[in-house]
Amino acid sequence: MNYLRDEVARIRRDREWTEAYQPNYEKMVANGLVGEESRLEWRAMIVNLARRLKLSDVKMTLSPKKSRTDSADVFTDQNTPIQVSSYESQMALDLTLFHALDLLSLLDELDQSTTAILMPLRCQMSLDQDPFFLGAIPLIKSHCDLSWVTVNPTPPVIVDEYY
Repeated sequence: MNYLRDEVARIRRDREWTEAYQPNYEKMVANGLVGEESRLEWRAMIVNLARRLKLSDVKMTLSPKKSRTDSADVFTDQNTPIQVSSYESQMALDLTLFHALDLLSLLDELDQSTTAILMPLRCQMSLDQDPFFLGAIPLIKSHCDLSWVTVNPTPPVIVDEYY
């Protein structure tokens, strides 16, 4: 009888936990954070944002998706670990800018509207023209390395790698 009481209590706790967190999970799935990568959407989003912010000469390259090594176990109420798999794709982004704040605007808009966790790893800017040049040519060249992180609800598949 005690075993059955404990099982009923566990099922109630699990149900409460599911009801509390399921809407958040469904929202993450709907936004694309959980599941397959939306690589084409990321590229289209950057091109559209660059067009809207009047940034010219946008070049980007995406590396293949790889499993993150710092994936952690998430623990349930009963200290049972659940493996959470996360993946990252690194992107090299080259832009020419009129002003340094244009880069911050682009990164801010990407961070707010992305279907992944956006982690800028490093950005470099250099003057391409004389700073006193008053023409309509962009003055600043920028290179950023970005990491796009997504979460997969299933454990990673281990594949043998051949070199």
